[in-house]
Parts: sequence; structure tokens; C-alpha cells
Amino acid sequence: MTLALGIVARDGILLASDRRRSMPAQNAARHVVLSETAEKLVNLENGLWLARATTQAAALETVIDAIRERLGDEPGMTVRMTRAAQIAREQWSASFGLDGDGVPARAWGRIPEASFMMAGFDRRTDATEPRIYTMRSSLRFAPEKVSSGFSIVGVADHCIAAKLAHRPEETTVDEAKHLALHLIATTADNKWCVGRSVRVVCLLPSGEEITTVECV
Repeated sequence: MTLALGIVARDGILLASDRRRSMPAQNAARHVVLSETAEKLVNLENGLWLARATTQAAALETVIDAIRERLGDEPGMTVRMTRAAQIAREQWSASFGLDGDGVPARAWGRIPEASFMMAGFDRRTDATEPRIYTMRSSLRFAPEKVSSGFSIVGVADHCIAAKLAHRPEETTVDEAKHLALHLIATTADNKWCVGRSVRVVCLLPSGEEITTVECV
């Protein structure tokens, strides 16, 4: 399970995700921890980053690879998200034998869920605008622009959403970082599937990208 957070701040965009990877253990309530260093924040190049969550990592990796190879460097975020959604649908459908409506064209068990957020700056004009979009396989990866200023991928927790919604106005990237680390640490205290090693990425309007690994 993953907990990834995206926060639009006054001076940039903050992304943070735990790095634990696990799988269900047979006849056990808990999962088996496979890694504490899984990278769930992906640099798509050209100022665009992706945070992912799925129970089917291999299939989603093929989607991410296809997006990275075929997306291009169009400066407008709307065009890039539309293109990314098209690529994701095609690749996900190919992985699971889905038809054009997302229905299995051949016998399969339950199709796994996948979701991710994509973050970057819309650079079509002189006014650089921060943007976060979410995409879910259950919605055929239709891009949804985040209007609340934050996004959560993976663990669904109303308390996390409430704390992000009530964050101070004009939050800086540094303040957003401390908030995200606190929320991930608190979640790790209560949900073993969330790890304490956290990848943090700060995206700045200048194009600078600062990435670190923190322990919470």
C-alpha cells in the first residue's frame, strides 16, 4: 500500500510518498514487506512528476514507461494530461486484455486498481501555474484536475484529507514538506503498510527540482 501526497504551495509543488512495498501474506491478516526503498515518485522529465499506487506494480510500470517514452514536451498541462490518459488507457488495456470500453475481452479474474497523480507547471504563458492531476484505472484514466490544492494517492484517510484541507493559507513548500512528513509518520504509526522512509520532491517555478529521502 502507498501513501503519496501532493500539495500546491505558495512557492511550488510538494510531493511526498512512503517507500514501503508489500504483498499479501497467505492466510495472514498482515502483508509481507518486500522493500523499504521502493520509489513511488517517478520523474517523467520535462518538469513532470508522477506518484503511483497499485496492487499490480509490474503492469503500472509498463504504463509509466509508455508515458515517459511517448508523452513529449508540450508546455501546456491540459494537452499533456489528455495525451497521458490516452497512453495509459492503451497500455493498461493491452496488459489485461480489455476492450475499448474497459471490459475484459478474455477471461480474467478481478482487474486490479491503479491510480496516480501527475504534477508540474503549466508553462503556456509567462504566468507559470502549478498543476496536479489524478488518474484512476476505474475511470479509464480520465485526468481530473485537482482544485483543492492537494491530492492523496493510496491509503484513503479522511483525517489526512481534513488536515490538508485546513492547512494554513499561503503555505510554503518547506511548510508543506513538514506537514506531509508529519501525516505520513502519523499514518505509519497506525497502518503497518505505510513505511517510514519517505521520498520528497519539491518542484519550483524556476524549473529546479529538489529531491531528498527522509526518515519519519
